[in-house]
Parts: sequence; C-alpha cells; structure tokens
Amino acid sequence: MIVNPGFDSGLTGWSTIGDFSVETGTYGPAGDPKLVLTTAPGTLAALGTGAVPADPDVVNLLGITAATLAGLEPAASVEGAAATQQFTTVNAVTDIAFEYQLFTEETNFPTPYADFMIFHVRNLAGTFSSTVLITDVATEDAANSFLASATQFQSETSVRSITMPLNGADTYIFGVAVFDVTDGEYDTAVAVDNFGLIPEPRGVLLLTAGLLGLTLAGRPRSNG
Repeated sequence: MIVNPGFDSGLTGWSTIGDFSVETGTYGPAGDPKLVLTTAPGTLAALGTGAVPADPDVVNLLGITAATLAGLEPAASVEGAAATQQFTTVNAVTDIAFEYQLFTEETNFPTPYADFMIFHVRNLAGTFSSTVLITDVATEDAANSFLASATQFQSETSVRSITMPLNGADTYIFGVAVFDVTDGEYDTAVAVDNFGLIPEPRGVLLLTAGLLGLTLAGRPRSNG
C-alpha cells in the first residue's frame, strides 16, 4: 500500500523539502534507486532552539509538534531536509520496514557538531506514533561503523535494515528527516529505500486455517 516504495518512479508519491535527490550511482548498491536527503547549505532552517522557532515546514510535513522536535534535537539545528508519504493499510499489519544508509563529512567530530536523523510514523487520528532517533554521527564513528565513501561525502556506513511498529489497519504518515547541528559547513546525508509493510502473523494463520478448512470440506466423508 506504499506508493513507489523503491523510488523506481522518482519522487512519485513522496513529499519533500530541503536538499534531496533520487540517486542510482554511488549511493548504496549501483543501479538501485534510493532517496537521498542531505544537510547541504542553503536548505531549510531545521528545528530551532530557544527563541529560534522550529521551521513550520518541518513541523507540518512530519506532523511532529515543535516542542517534540525541540526535545529530540541534541543541539541547535541549522539546516536539513525531510520526506514523507501518507499510506493506508487495508489489512492488519504490524510494522513498516525499510533500508537506510548514512553518509557524512563529520567523522571524528565532537558531539556538539554531530548531525542526526529522525524516522517517524503516526496515524492521521493522532492516537498512535513511533519515532526512531539516530542521535548523532559521532556515535556511529565511535562504533567504527564508517567506511571510506565513493560519494561526495568522506565516509559512509553499510546499508542497514530497520523495522518500526504500526497499529493495524489505519491511515499513516511516514517521515524521515536529517538535520545539521551547530555548523552549516560539514554535511551529512541519509539514503532510504525498499519500503514494505509486514502483515500480522495472525492473518497468515487465519488464511492457512481457512485454506485447510476448504481442503477438509472437499474430502469425502467416511461412513463411520
């Protein structure tokens, strides 16, 4: 039920702000389209801190309140990019799954400069939400997760898989955002791809039971 989950049709089905592109070259596996969001200079002001208000475009696009966003950011955000898609699940599903990869020029940087990413999913009714925060690039660096990158960035991680919970059949908005912290000189990017919905196991069991019932109903009955 997700439109264009692998970005084979460009940005069809997705809403975006900031610096973004669909790449098929050096970002991740060659020839596999993916959406790349960067903190390139001159994009949008990000979350804001203190007297600096959160960018309304970010708040409106992700559907997260300014207060919640301000509580998530590790330091003052100066620029970034975001993308979202609204989708409806007809049948009960338990999770949304996708792949992501980080790219950065900020290896060996102290924490106040560590850029961060947000993955967020919520339902339109406002009764359910789930957020994953990649707190900072420095954490990835400390774990020796970075390799030399063939992109414009200095370093990159491997492609990772992530699963986020959903709340059954409903209408949702998924959002991903990357933000530059403190400085606007050293950039970071996140690439996302291969979105999919994971069905509820109980639905599979019910389907199996239904098929078994049909099979038994078609068998001849014994006289005993």
